[in-house]
Amino acid sequence: MINGKNLKDIEKDEYIRKVSCMFQDYIKYEATLKENVAMGDVYKSNLEEKVKSKLKETKLKPSIYEEDGLETILGTWFGKKQLSMGEWQKVAISRTLMKDADMYIFDEPDSSLDSEAGNELLSLYKKTFENKIGIFITHHIQHAKKITNNIVVLENGKLLESGRHDELMDKKGVYFNLFCNCK
Repeated sequence: MINGKNLKDIEKDEYIRKVSCMFQDYIKYEATLKENVAMGDVYKSNLEEKVKSKLKETKLKPSIYEEDGLETILGTWFGKKQLSMGEWQKVAISRTLMKDADMYIFDEPDSSLDSEAGNELLSLYKKTFENKIGIFITHHIQHAKKITNNIVVLENGKLLESGRHDELMDKKGVYFNLFCNCK
């Protein structure tokens, strides 16, 4: 179910428009910066402005693309601009945010970011998830408390616990132990 609609009743094209995902092993396209981000929603009007907006939201350093702008070619195949893993991750996050989706899935979106950059993006995720379905997969358990309404603890695909942060802390179960060990 997505926002009360059974997935079986949704056409594939409609489903694709409703969901935007960033997986842990996101793709680093050997293409321009604009193309890398725009692939998140190729149907957007005002594409260039939207790409700039998303790059600004994820705080990708403008110095990376100051010479050729959004036409900066990324990657090593053509001897062009090679980004750090954290910079590539911000490009992938920008790509995911391009689509005005009903559901966002972020799988370890801060795994290559330093803690300061990861923390800066938490408010962006929280804002993105407002009135949406947001699935945020992370090993940084402190982040779950800051951006979610409901926390789900899984182990090997099995649901162990779910609830709000305060409810799970009161239970003193798996989440409580994970949270206390991460401080």
